[in-house]
Amino acid sequence: MPPSNVWTSDAGNPQPSRRTTLHKSLSDELLRMIKNGDYPVGSNLPTENELCARFGVSRHTVREATRRLSDLGLVVRKPRTGTTVVRQHTQPQFGLALENTEQLTQYLETTALSVHRVTTELSAHPTELRLEGVPADWLKVSTFRCVPGTDRPISWTDIYIRREYQAVVEHIGQQPGGVYPLFERLCDETVETIDMEISAATFPAAIAKRLGYTKSDPALLMVRRFRNPAGKLLEVAVSYYPPFGFRYMSRLTRVQGRHQTAP
Repeated sequence: MPPSNVWTSDAGNPQPSRRTTLHKSLSDELLRMIKNGDYPVGSNLPTENELCARFGVSRHTVREATRRLSDLGLVVRKPRTGTTVVRQHTQPQFGLALENTEQLTQYLETTALSVHRVTTELSAHPTELRLEGVPADWLKVSTFRCVPGTDRPISWTDIYIRREYQAVVEHIGQQPGGVYPLFERLCDETVETIDMEISAATFPAAIAKRLGYTKSDPALLMVRRFRNPAGKLLEVAVSYYPPFGFRYMSRLTRVQGRHQTAP
């Protein structure tokens, strides 16, 4: 078995060790093989065990490598069916790079939103969401976003909406963009402020399965709270993103001796 940082190509020539992480080196090698047609579109990559044996690496390394290929849009991983090659060359990634609300709007308008399930009877709601009132006051709409023209989910969002604004629900995903503009159009409510919290997390089991990850995989968790001018909470959106290609940026500007976030 070759050592973990050097492996042998199909031609029998050792591939040079690179000063990168092992899973990055493995994904680069698999990417090269896909581009060369060793694994054509529609075929499956070797199983985890086969890749481990061939390259002398751990299952964790194989999973990280194939996950990177999935994030690049080259393969689709599904339980019990394996990892299927769906594209020979990489495609542009849809990342979330936020410096202002216009960039958030652009991301929402260039990805396709689909509704997975609407839960009208909440027996409880997570205490960390700080929803106002009792669970019966709220509805939950579970959604996912895909790259346009594909059915590959790239993020997941559970949207909590006050029951009094349930007219919004049937319009979610019908047009590009976010949910909060629907409050103004349908309910005569204006979203004045959006509070956003970002933290590291792992995928919940059900969401991980939908996005092609495991519940132990890292995720970027974003919680947004939408309030009207009176401070009333209208909506809470809980989003899970893979940690690849998604980032949040802000700029601090010195104003009157203090640093403030740029508008």
